[in-house]
Amino acid sequence: AFLQKLFALGGVGPLRLLGQVYDGQPFVAPERAACLVSPAGLNECVRALAGSGLHESEEALALGLRIVERLKVLCDRRTEREGLAFLPVQAEDRQAVRRLAELDLLESPGAARAVLGADTTNHEPQYTPGVSVAASAPTSPMDRVRIEGRLHDWIEVMVPVPLALPDTET
Repeated sequence: AFLQKLFALGGVGPLRLLGQVYDGQPFVAPERAACLVSPAGLNECVRALAGSGLHESEEALALGLRIVERLKVLCDRRTEREGLAFLPVQAEDRQAVRRLAELDLLESPGAARAVLGADTTNHEPQYTPGVSVAASAPTSPMDRVRIEGRLHDWIEVMVPVPLALPDTET
């Protein structure tokens, strides 16, 4: 309803560029809008709950899978209730995971320090983006693809798994 009201303002509202009509059709139709839900820090969440990261044990990976599956179920329920698509997606927003980590350090410094990672370039605390294995995790490229591929089954949009190959193996 909120989006429809904004689009109804037409050429004077905050969504005037998106609501413009071209050949009798709006550029963006509010009924086709979606709310993208991007989890952050699944690896750290699992570490806090299970005591190991996604790549360290089958139990940890199973917990991560249950969490992501639950997120998908909650998004589906919300979609039915609201009439607006809620889609779990993978995001790579480094600023967001850093801000969330900083907020958690303020709220619960001890618990957050126990699970937080750090950016390799500036050593600032951060969560692992999305539903990924930490970049610093000592896993082979194929293990990383297998683990993240299982987690990405619950994500709505295709997700690439970035791999950094060591110079000696390239």
